[in-house]
Amino acid sequence: MGLIWDDDVVRFVPESDPETWFDLKRELSSGDDDAVWEAVVTASVDTAEDVRVGFRVQMLNRERVRRSIVAWSYTHEGAPVEVNSQNVDRLDRATYAELVEEVDRLNPFTVRKPTTKSADGSSPTTAATAKRRKT
Repeated sequence: MGLIWDDDVVRFVPESDPETWFDLKRELSSGDDDAVWEAVVTASVDTAEDVRVGFRVQMLNRERVRRSIVAWSYTHEGAPVEVNSQNVDRLDRATYAELVEEVDRLNPFTVRKPTTKSADGSSPTTAATAKRRKT
C-alpha cells in the first residue's frame, strides 16, 4: 500500500446515534501505531538494573479511536466541533463503544515485530540475544 493518506476514509454511522457520522481512517499508519504505543507504555529507569515498564491499558482504545477519526458531524452552536483528545473524551459511552468496535474491525490490534535489520541481516532482537549468549 505504501503511504496512508487521511482522506482514505470509511464513513461510519453508529446505531446508537444514526444522525451522527464519523470518517475513520481505513488503515492506521506506522506513525499512528507509534503514537498509540507512546500513549499506552510507560517506562522509568532508576538504574541499569532497575527498569520498570507499565501499560495504561485504558489508553489503548482511546488513542486508537482518536487517531482513527478524521472528521465527524458534531457541531456546537452552529460551528463544527474539532476532532481532538478532549472532544473524543466527551463522546457518550454507547457511541464510543461502537467506535472501538469499528476501529478494531478496520485495524485489528497487533503487536508488531521488528522490521529493521542489523548489519548482519538479523533482526535487532535476534542480534541482541545472540550477543548476550556469546558473553
